[in-house]
Order: sequence, then structure tokens, then C-alpha cells
Amino acid sequence: MSHTIDWTPQRVTVRYQGPCSDSVVLNAVKEIQCNYRFDSTHEALHDFSDCESWTDSLADLEELSARNSGAAASMSRLRIAVIPDRLDVLAMLKRFNSIGMSPYPLCAFVDIESANDWLRKV
Repeated sequence: MSHTIDWTPQRVTVRYQGPCSDSVVLNAVKEIQCNYRFDSTHEALHDFSDCESWTDSLADLEELSARNSGAAASMSRLRIAVIPDRLDVLAMLKRFNSIGMSPYPLCAFVDIESANDWLRKV
């Protein structure tokens, strides 16, 4: 598996490792949004520090954006922090934001400490 999901009260953390892609992120988000703990989640951290390569798919990004829009209808308070750690992952985040459908605040950070600081702010 190229990702792991860890749950704590009000937070979900996804760590990606090895070869990664938009479809891996989409599958992780599907797992998260189908989990009963998602309804009480306020913070999401996506950490790509151990991602070794990246493969793009605009169709997967569009589906991810649409899924977030749908999920926001019942759970609108989520904030998403991302540690891209690679230029191609950062470029994916820019493409994702340019789609313009995701209702959640999303911000990229260089390290876990700055991501945690931002997520903890209300």
C-alpha cells in the first residue's frame, strides 16, 4: 500500500510512501470520507515526505475536488494541510486549487511543525 491513514480525535493523517499518484490520493480520500470518524474530523494532514515519484491524472483530481464539494455539504469545518516535499506534488496542488471546486481551506507547508501550527489555529 502506498499510503497509511492514522486517526486521532478530530484529525486524520495520511502518509504517502513509494510511487504516488492522484489516484492514490483519491483512494485515500475515499477511505477517509467513508469512515465514521470523518464526521468529527476538523484537521487533515497529507504528508508526501516519503513519496518517491509522482504520476498525474486530471480526471482523478477533478473527482477528488467533486468529492470534497459533496462531503462539505455535511462536514464543512475541515482544514487540509499538505507537506508536498516534491515539486511535482506541489504542481499537483496548484492544479487541484485551479479546479476551484474544493470548499476546504488547503495550504502547503515545508515541515510538520508549520503544518501543525496552521491546523491548530481556529
